[in-house]
Amino acid sequence: MDKAQVRYAKGTASAQAIAEHLLACQNDFIPPLNETVDIEGYAQKLADKATTFEAWTDDGLVGLLAAYLNLDTAEAYISNVSVGSDFRGLGLAKSLVGQFLDEARQAGLRLAKLEVSKLNQPARKLYGKLGFIESIAESDKIFMEMKLI
Repeated sequence: MDKAQVRYAKGTASAQAIAEHLLACQNDFIPPLNETVDIEGYAQKLADKATTFEAWTDDGLVGLLAAYLNLDTAEAYISNVSVGSDFRGLGLAKSLVGQFLDEARQAGLRLAKLEVSKLNQPARKLYGKLGFIESIAESDKIFMEMKLI
């Protein structure tokens, strides 16, 4: 797949499209996503309450970043970053995170946060390259954050 064939959107994915994407990617999460959440319910929550940044091809949703932007606390929390296995290595996750960071900064937010499994080295490496720093470590999770202003 060529990156030029990917189109980006914000806030257009339905709960069904999100669920289909997450089901296709579930085993790429550490631990697998279906072991930590009810995927259908999680997809509905993301569709209803999160701001989504999406990568699409003619085959459907292939990349997703879902975040909560809290204007009251001036903080954003990334809940999900996922890219279908056939679309890895094209820079989609980096593009989605970049779009999210641009939006968060434009909204005047001062901090972006996320959590990642200690075992998910590729995600930790990506977030580190993008400027997130590890702030707190728990038994199986690492919390990362980035100052936006």
